[in-house]
Amino acid sequence: MVHVSSAPAAAPVQRGTLALLALAGFASSANIRLFDSILPQVSHDFAVTPGEAARLASAYALSYGLFQVIMGPLGDRIGKYRLVRILCLASFVTTAGGALAAGFGQLLLARLLSGASAAAIVPLCIAWVGDTVPAAGRQQVLAMFMSVMLAGVTMGQVIGGFAGQWADWRVAPVLVGLLFLSAFVALSFGRAARVPPEKGSGLGLSDLLRLPARLAIRTSSRRVLLSVAIEGIAYCTMSFAGLLLAHRFATSFALIGAVLALYAIGGVLNPLLMRLLHARIGGARYFTLTCALSAIGLLLMALTPVFWVVPFAVMLAGLGAAATHSALQAHGTQLVPRARSTGFAFFAMTFFLSQSLATTALGVMADLTILSLPFFIGAATMLFLGLWAPARLGDLAED
Repeated sequence: MVHVSSAPAAAPVQRGTLALLALAGFASSANIRLFDSILPQVSHDFAVTPGEAARLASAYALSYGLFQVIMGPLGDRIGKYRLVRILCLASFVTTAGGALAAGFGQLLLARLLSGASAAAIVPLCIAWVGDTVPAAGRQQVLAMFMSVMLAGVTMGQVIGGFAGQWADWRVAPVLVGLLFLSAFVALSFGRAARVPPEKGSGLGLSDLLRLPARLAIRTSSRRVLLSVAIEGIAYCTMSFAGLLLAHRFATSFALIGAVLALYAIGGVLNPLLMRLLHARIGGARYFTLTCALSAIGLLLMALTPVFWVVPFAVMLAGLGAAATHSALQAHGTQLVPRARSTGFAFFAMTFFLSQSLATTALGVMADLTILSLPFFIGAATMLFLGLWAPARLGDLAED
């Protein structure tokens, strides 16, 4: 596991650029779980089953994952900052365009396009940190950046819930689209700090074509990718949380959005828990502990007949998931150090393709009204990951 450094986070010259990239990442994070709170309303408006409505999450994750392998190398070629700016403008169009959908098929297409356009925003920002922030302060910068991303997830869920309750679900994609537009304007005209020019990846077409095989052959990188694929199965479980709460407790859309926002707030608590326990029990045990906390939260959601338990369960699941993902991300940034965007693209692609496939499979269970079963599967997956991964994730070194 990665050691948390107390070194200075980043040079002052980089902070302006980091703030602008964080704004873009905030918008992208708000988009990821935007529809979780309003799936029940979408299901009703378009007369589709809960499992079919959950395909919105599956479609977004599918295109988000697949387009990593295009955007990652492109970011290494033309510059990460420049590509993030372009993608923010494209995401404004594709995300806000979902509000114009006249049928479920059109909305599904809009989410596919939105996932594709937003695919590399957060990974490119993380890769930029890896390229420009010295190793001594990188973990601290990533922790702060991820706090902003978690705040974005919270904002997306709140926007969805409140739009579904007091306006219409179509308001939600418009508002997040405006966040993307704001990020584009800021990145284009803001007074960004001067940073060293980004270097080309040094990977030719033949190198890119051979890269998947190289990653698969190397035991260390294969284990990292397998770990994040397992994590993706558990992570997708939360796509069904809104449906579960609406079915079991008949709660309002606004309350669903507010409760699901606690998932991200739980993640914000991870740095505090890490400072208290990481050094005392060690990185491997901390990883196992946080996987167990996430599993407990998912089990409570599956089993509790009492609503007041749900906010606590959601926050616990979010805390554990954030700790697990940040640890795996640190390994993901080292898959291909000389082409960090490209290497991290394979990490992100694996994570989101795993989510997409798992969401599709679990959607069948949702249609069978076994809405609690995905949460049992998610809990079992997190427990397995917590026991399997720590002893197998060593340091990575590029071939």
